Amino acid sequence: MVQLRALRIIPFSSLLAHLAWALIPATPGEQTRRAIRSTRETISKIREQSNVPPRIYVDYLIPLPPETSDADIDPWPGGLAQMYPYAEDILRDILSGVVEDSSKDKCSTQILSSPDCCGLFIQES
Repeated sequence: MVQLRALRIIPFSSLLAHLAWALIPATPGEQTRRAIRSTRETISKIREQSNVPPRIYVDYLIPLPPETSDADIDPWPGGLAQMYPYAEDILRDILSGVVEDSSKDKCSTQILSSPDCCGLFIQES
């Protein structure tokens, strides 16, 4: 006895679009959640393999400001100085999500270089 099953043919372009949708975060919040999950997983793997304190780098694409329109030639006319407050909020979210028993108010910051918009963030649990 032969069983027949329905076969669904998906066009290659549709498959690529579906894969891209699954890989690319749709919202800034989703990007932050993925960054937190990925960072936690990486830290766990490092701790399983050695007793060395984990040091990792997180690349994060800062989303455009909500007031940006398609007509804007430069969505960040203020450069790094305009990006810094957005990055600061995102970094606080990521750090509070990665460090156990923490919250945003336990994150301390220090500006290292105002002209370069360089800061130090420390999250305590």
